[in-house]
Amino acid sequence: SLTVAPGAILKFALQQGLAINGTLTARGTAALPITLTSIRDDAAGGDTNNDAAGTSPAPGNWGVLNFGDGSVGTIDYATLRYGGFSNSGVLYASGYSVPTLVSTNVSLTKNTFNGVQLLGGTLSRPSTTLPYQQGFAYYVSGTITVPSGSSLTVAPGAILKFALQQGL
Repeated sequence: SLTVAPGAILKFALQQGLAINGTLTARGTAALPITLTSIRDDAAGGDTNNDAAGTSPAPGNWGVLNFGDGSVGTIDYATLRYGGFSNSGVLYASGYSVPTLVSTNVSLTKNTFNGVQLLGGTLSRPSTTLPYQQGFAYYVSGTITVPSGSSLTVAPGAILKFALQQGL
């Protein structure tokens, strides 16, 4: 498990992120929010890469928070910005394990996609639920197959956005 302390600023190098195969707990507070951002983002924590004005942040600078199958994530009072390398969502549910976002306290801004990305493929668990995330959508980047005997539940209010020619 990884716990990110309130007030922490995590800056990621280009194309880097976190692979979560256990538990991620990132609970900031109103007074001490957590920031996850690009190494090029001098507005958070100063000029970490020591290049003065030589670089500036942009959507997709760093990678993703990749939640693997069976992982658990809780994010509260946090800002995630400039992530989503290679046109990915900054939150990437590769195993259909969706992190819990306290969405009124979580800000996803200036990322390639400001939401939770779901890959295509066949569900591996007998039951999967996509919870409602206030203010955030799911980006379905490939066709999801629900095999016989399995179920996929989309909670009321959840928003799914599909890449071209993709579906369930």
